[in-house]
Amino acid sequence: MEREAILRLMTREAILFPEISDYLYETKAVRSRELLMEWLLKTAEVYGLLLEDAEVLAGLLMDVVFGALLPHRRELEVKDRK
Repeated sequence: MEREAILRLMTREAILFPEISDYLYETKAVRSRELLMEWLLKTAEVYGLLLEDAEVLAGLLMDVVFGALLPHRRELEVKDRK
């Protein structure tokens, strides 16, 4: 319960401090969006569905379900990504 409380606090603060959002993604503390993207891609492949942009679709679904509360990864230059 303590871990969940800290994670909730960090995700809220990440809205004001984007560096926290970067940290959450780098440490894989927040992976739900990436897992959803992977699921969407696999499901589209299995059923032969056209999926143009899994990242955008996953973001839309997350926003619908969670009311846009999760921090989004900042757009980084390709050279800055790990």
